[in-house]
Amino acid sequence: MKHFYKNIILILATIVLLPYVITTIFEGGINFAKEEPILDSKKVMVYDNNVELELDMEQYIIGVLASSIPVTYEKEAIKAQSVIARTSIVKKIGGRKSINTSELNLGYMNILQMEEYWGYDKFYDNYNMLQAIVADTKGEVMKYDGELIEAAFHAVSIGTTRDAKRALNSDKYPYLQSIPSTKDVESEEYITSSTFSFQKMSDLFQKNITTLPQVLSSDELGYVEKIKINDEVISGEQFRKILSLNSSCFEMKLDSDGAKITVKGKGHGLGLSQYGANIMAKEGKKYKEILNYYYQNIDIVNE
Repeated sequence: MKHFYKNIILILATIVLLPYVITTIFEGGINFAKEEPILDSKKVMVYDNNVELELDMEQYIIGVLASSIPVTYEKEAIKAQSVIARTSIVKKIGGRKSINTSELNLGYMNILQMEEYWGYDKFYDNYNMLQAIVADTKGEVMKYDGELIEAAFHAVSIGTTRDAKRALNSDKYPYLQSIPSTKDVESEEYITSSTFSFQKMSDLFQKNITTLPQVLSSDELGYVEKIKINDEVISGEQFRKILSLNSSCFEMKLDSDGAKITVKGKGHGLGLSQYGANIMAKEGKKYKEILNYYYQNIDIVNE
């Protein structure tokens, strides 16, 4: 009976919070949103299966955090992530009074998904921790020269983050500079390796591939910018997305089974490294120090 009532409570709460899962921010590509005015209201209109729900933005951020950063990380690192999430949400909503959650390129978990992922025994402690973290940073966003920033982040850097001027060929993001994040090399996800047969690559790219793809250009950190497959040239990000590689910082060589690809880091390498942020938090750094380290010359303000 107790389990029955628990499920009823979770289902009712889910009606409020909305089941919604989409990919992690910027994963699979670097697509920045157009700058829009800040939304005055703290409510977000969400649409799902032709049903319109009104969600509190701060409550919504709890589900974003549950999806986008390990709850085992230090609280100060998760606080930094909460400011990142809020900045991205507020920037995307702009001056509108409603937004479709499909427009928010963020991960999200509702409470039923959280319980399933964490387990019932850990659910309440984890949820209460995230709720307190969101409350501690309530309303805080990041700005550069008075404008909301593109709060890019990734899981693990290659020991340094990327400069947006080179990575995006744009001067629009001066706060996204190359910053040392040296402890990231200690992450279990720093180096990954996979081997793809030519048949497997042919299936994934939907073309007959019989020779090793040719890297045409890479940046100074080793992120592949352009790669040639047969007669087609695509970006390194496209290549890594199709093969589900951890990042576009990779090297390839031919072996007896096909193409062996060794990858460094996890994510696009721009902005905050979550692994590096967690290390800084373990060293006693507060979340604002962490944010000001990974995003240059920004202001953390309360809207």
